[in-house]
Amino acid sequence: MALTRLADAQAGVVSRKQVHLLGVTDEVTQRLLREGRWQLVARGIYHTTASRPAWDGLAWAGVLLGGNGTRLGPRASGFLHNLVNDAPRPVDVLVPVGSSARVGGEWQFIRERPGARSARSVGAPPRLTVEDTVLDLSGEGSVTSDLVALVTKAVQGRKTTSRRLLKAMNGRSRYKHRKVLGDILRDVAVGAESPLEMRFLHDVERPHGLPRGIDSSADMACHTSAMSATTAIESWSSWMAD
Repeated sequence: MALTRLADAQAGVVSRKQVHLLGVTDEVTQRLLREGRWQLVARGIYHTTASRPAWDGLAWAGVLLGGNGTRLGPRASGFLHNLVNDAPRPVDVLVPVGSSARVGGEWQFIRERPGARSARSVGAPPRLTVEDTVLDLSGEGSVTSDLVALVTKAVQGRKTTSRRLLKAMNGRSRYKHRKVLGDILRDVAVGAESPLEMRFLHDVERPHGLPRGIDSSADMACHTSAMSATTAIESWSSWMAD
């Protein structure tokens, strides 16, 4: 059945407009709600089981509430791209300027300024690209090791590349950490995989003209975080000689 396939594709959530297009009348919908077989998620949005929707269903509901051109925001996109660990509550949803979506509660609707980021959406439910997700998340706060961790996770996890991130950043007229992120992307491009390796790269390798080629093991990273630059050089030299 077409309705079942649609619901399965949208984590069990459908809109009034969608069910009308499939020939389901308001009378049938109201009967399903009264019998407890469907649940009302928001006005005109239904969960096609007797339970409340899980987070994925709420994400779909937010996109359906927003209408055409709506997509998930940076935190929700980051969760679905496996860049952040926790599903955001409320679900952040980007809506076009002029959208009438004003529902609160489970969703945070944010009007998206035209040209603020790439117009391309990916996935289902539609979300930001990995590159725009990284740029938005990294631009939310101050520059910390979290920025390094986010970028290295995206690049080393093969979700994107330094080149694509740099291109996306250069395509934005506004970005708070432009110089810092540019430096980080260059470091990641030569193989730095963590904040500790990046610190070693800046504090030891480059100042002392050492060749690139450190192993990215956890033991080496832990040593470099605790030692002074001089001790780290000695340790690095001994390690290379072994």
